[in-house]
Amino acid sequence: MPPKSARLADILTLLVLTALWGSAFAVIKVTVGEIPPMTIATGRIVVASVLLVAFLPLMGVKLSALFKADGRMWRQFFVLGLLGNGIPFTLVGFGQERIDSSLAAILIGTMPIFTVLLARGFKVERHLSARHFLGIAIGFAGLVVLMGPEALAGLSDLRNLSVLIGQLAVVGGAFSYAANAVYGRVLTEDMPISLLAAGNMLACAIVMLPVTLIVDRPWTLDPSWASIGWVVWLGVGSTAFGVWIYLRLLLSAGPTFAALINYMIPGLGIVVGTLWLGETVGLRELLSLALILVAMSLIRARAKTRPEGTTAT
Repeated sequence: MPPKSARLADILTLLVLTALWGSAFAVIKVTVGEIPPMTIATGRIVVASVLLVAFLPLMGVKLSALFKADGRMWRQFFVLGLLGNGIPFTLVGFGQERIDSSLAAILIGTMPIFTVLLARGFKVERHLSARHFLGIAIGFAGLVVLMGPEALAGLSDLRNLSVLIGQLAVVGGAFSYAANAVYGRVLTEDMPISLLAAGNMLACAIVMLPVTLIVDRPWTLDPSWASIGWVVWLGVGSTAFGVWIYLRLLLSAGPTFAALINYMIPGLGIVVGTLWLGETVGLRELLSLALILVAMSLIRARAKTRPEGTTAT
């Protein structure tokens, strides 16, 4: 057991991380009205990649280690970077053009459910117990409760269809996070986690930047300085600093304790969305959140040497 002072430091770190990642949904909701989702995602990834590379010496890793990486390592950087950052950041932003930030925070909480399914499908986990199956069933029940039968019954209504598309986009982001977590578990290289994070983010920026320039043509946009500032904050606070302190938490308290962030993000996302944006959270949303949290508690895996996966946004 770590000393009491260390446990207190870990708890405080977890709370800071929850604030950074849980509030990101509301920040994205505020920003996505002026800046397209892909541009928001790319902006924060570019900012974060610069900072995470600069952080490497602080984490005891030489910068030369990144640029001496071989082709196989860089392929892993690209896959993990897109699955863990580029794709989910874009999908969550796209979804929040259509749904509230609090709803997005709940939906992203389904990531551990998809992680278990993918881990079993790709034989990363050899066996699923009855507890796991129960957790999966309860988690999907939470999704059904949240989306509601009218979302499927009223697809002829364009508004209902738009909301459903937004919900599915965020669920797609959760699935991408899960794929990233499972792929990360099968890596064989003995690589420092800080080097992995910097490499992932840099590789993702290399892909996302030209695609965004072609698709969104951001130079034609006219966002407010406030929106630009929020994108920079997402890159500095929620992405770079969030990843950095998450890595510190992993080293200090271990992956099982760090995985508690998955339980806390949806709740804070609801609180921030309600207090800041005036969003309304009803009984159905709260029931869905409760079901998803119960599902996570049932399927959470044992501690591992690498992170179990996070829902950073």
